[in-house]
Amino acid sequence: MSNLPDDKRSRALSLLNKDITKSPKRPSVQMKEAAAQEASMAQVNKIFLVFDATASREPTWQMAMRQQMSTARALQDIGKFVVGIAAHSGGRAKFLGWHDNPADAAHAMSQLDCNAGDTNYIDTFALLQEEVRKGNTADVTIMFGDCCEEYPEDVIKAATALNVPVFALHEDTGHGADKGKKVFRALAHATGAAFDELENYQAVVTAIAALLKGKQKDLTGEARIVMERLTRDNPNILRLSDLRNPPALEGPNRG
Repeated sequence: MSNLPDDKRSRALSLLNKDITKSPKRPSVQMKEAAAQEASMAQVNKIFLVFDATASREPTWQMAMRQQMSTARALQDIGKFVVGIAAHSGGRAKFLGWHDNPADAAHAMSQLDCNAGDTNYIDTFALLQEEVRKGNTADVTIMFGDCCEEYPEDVIKAATALNVPVFALHEDTGHGADKGKKVFRALAHATGAAFDELENYQAVVTAIAALLKGKQKDLTGEARIVMERLTRDNPNILRLSDLRNPPALEGPNRG
């Protein structure tokens, strides 16, 4: 039995109850952002990479291949990613499998050769649709190419069927590039992604990966410049890291 006087005992109980019922401190904005970034880093994101390996790209292919193989390594610096690689060459489309190791992804890309034949984005996207039906859904698709010799409406329809943003990166080789640029831009916007001229593979893949992880503030150098171009083309991609059921994004509002 307590020997405290009644008034002191009441005051002590009051203080005790106040401590027990006191609400815990609410986490700061910085703590919330740090926790969100940590969760994003731990999450494994999947990306489809689509390559045009037709003859029009042959003059720049060796340089492009060196840069293309660096894309997988660039992803490793941003977070955890698995890439599904597809390409068309000689009029035929092929899927080169899923890779979570940069060396394996680079090796798969090194097997690609330029061959004469029309572009075949429709069949290439169809192969990716098969992967989606198997449950291998990607968060975004990144396509690299110069021209498009198929009906634009059919290519865009095949791309939108993936139900993810498709970033279209255009290389100006001078071979039907004007039409290719128009199709790439329309396709990117139709899928809620962005278009850009292809100059630096590693920078553009780094920029898109950072947007997907919500780490765009950490970008520097060429990757930051590319990110700024992409977000000018479609400001909605700044919400790319919010996607859990892509695509929740829209194309740019052109007024």
